[in-house]
Amino acid sequence: MHEMMPLVLHGFLHTEEVKSVGKPATIEADGPAEFVCIGQPKTSIYDEMPDDNTGFPNAGIIAQTWNTELAREMGYACGVEAGSIGASGWYAPAVNLHRSPLNGRSYEYYSEDSLLSGIMCGNAVAGAKDAGVYCFVKHLVCNDGEAGIYRDGVYIWLTEQTLREIYLKPFRIVAEEFGGTGIMSSYSRIGAVWAGGSRALLTGVLRGEWNFRGAVISDYSDHNEYMNADQMLRAGGDLWMDGDQGNGRLACETSSATFQQSMRRACKNIIYVYLNARVSNLDYAAAKHDDALIKPHTVIASNTWRQLLVGFDVLAAVVFALALVCWRRQRKLR
Repeated sequence: MHEMMPLVLHGFLHTEEVKSVGKPATIEADGPAEFVCIGQPKTSIYDEMPDDNTGFPNAGIIAQTWNTELAREMGYACGVEAGSIGASGWYAPAVNLHRSPLNGRSYEYYSEDSLLSGIMCGNAVAGAKDAGVYCFVKHLVCNDGEAGIYRDGVYIWLTEQTLREIYLKPFRIVAEEFGGTGIMSSYSRIGAVWAGGSRALLTGVLRGEWNFRGAVISDYSDHNEYMNADQMLRAGGDLWMDGDQGNGRLACETSSATFQQSMRRACKNIIYVYLNARVSNLDYAAAKHDDALIKPHTVIASNTWRQLLVGFDVLAAVVFALALVCWRRQRKLR
């Protein structure tokens, strides 16, 4: 428990080290149109991060191209820059919708169309994953009219059909069709329940229906009047973006079996996200693009076994072809 509590409760721009399983401390950065570091640093690695990362056209412009390959390449490029400085995660992209041209964060969102938003975002997420970087796709759900304080705990009332067919659809596409492993919840209340503390949303829909296997992080916890780490954890959330509540304490009891089970589940999900992207795909990305910006762990070994596998496949194909020729000749002789 002494390792699990810090991991779950201190999730702002990083995750804690878990020595017992060999997980190192990681750092994440915000977006959405570039890999950029903001906020208060949690590790000394931030001191080494450059201020001149590549800035790309915003999500709305990318969506207007209808070019899924371009979206994937943008995600990959951001992932490469992240990998070059040892970062593991990215608080982006975002698939809330353009409900109004006056939305204060429309530049972060792709489109007013759920399908287009989901497919373009999914490709960006897949591209970043190719480079060994996981994404926390924002903001689940209905953070679609932000301006001033509009997002800060606003109550949103809508039918379940509208919620599923329009606002949840791009998140579902990212999770089901593109293997997204990270999601950030929103400040919004769906009905009377805070989205980041909604068991129906985080456990029922996200994990139960979409078979989502990753981690859910809260938005920045500076709304203490209704955001609650206990509620988040019990609902199926995993990482608390500690913010103003970064004291590492929970208001509720911490000794029951149900609490400990929730804590273990959250830690497993966080570690899974790290292993699924950062560990599994970094060698692949380096071998594929051989980019000087990437610092691979075992590129030489990775290339060697890939070459051996290719050679074995070629040899097997040649042997099969020769065997087929010999068999046909024997049939003709008969």
